Amino acid sequence: MLSIATVRKSTATVRKSTASVSKSTATVSKSTATVSKSTATVSKSTATVSSSTASSRDFYRWWSDG
Repeated sequence: MLSIATVRKSTATVRKSTASVSKSTATVSKSTATVSKSTATVSKSTATVSSSTASSRDFYRWWSDG
């Protein structure tokens, strides 16, 4: 039969482990948010490049027709 002290120690260890898992989960969530933000920035940059390319094509067509 387990003593009360052993049960308390085990409970404290479980709480500490749960806190560590929660902290790790928070870190992963933060990292995921950073990756999402970076992906959004890359998407925005890609859209800007696409827009610039389209403008260059329009200019070339105008210049060619000139």
